[in-house]
Amino acid sequence: MDELAGRVVFAATTPSIGRGLWATDGTAAGTVLLFSAAPGSGGAAIGAFRRALGGLYFVVRTGGIPATIRLWHSDGTPEGTRVVDPDLQLSESEFTFEGASVGSRLVFAQDDSAAETELWVTDGTPAGTGPIPGLDGGVEGVSPRELTALDGAVYFSA
Repeated sequence: MDELAGRVVFAATTPSIGRGLWATDGTAAGTVLLFSAAPGSGGAAIGAFRRALGGLYFVVRTGGIPATIRLWHSDGTPEGTRVVDPDLQLSESEFTFEGASVGSRLVFAQDDSAAETELWVTDGTPAGTGPIPGLDGGVEGVSPRELTALDGAVYFSA
């Protein structure tokens, strides 16, 4: 649950919709479904909310084993709620999602195919989403965590 544009954004499950992301101003008339993660099924989870870039980033987990885990962004409207990059598959550990906003970008930790964690950056578009090269300094096993934005930079422990 988080706040966006004066409304509370939250995940909830209903029998007809399944697991969905909702926004409300506190009234029945002001409560809208932003999207359904798994229509008609309870096989989804929505969480790890982070406010950045004038919207809300969150992680959606659908399916069984292995699960599909994607990074999403919402501006608080159904039309503005979408997956950031359909080709980016987050690892199971990213369901906790470490991220920090700096300028017009969100920096986040992501496991790569070699089972190491590296920093990625997104501007909310598929073309603007990718790894930040060269941060490990040639050292194996660097695992960025505890990302914090301060004065236009992102700090982390590794």
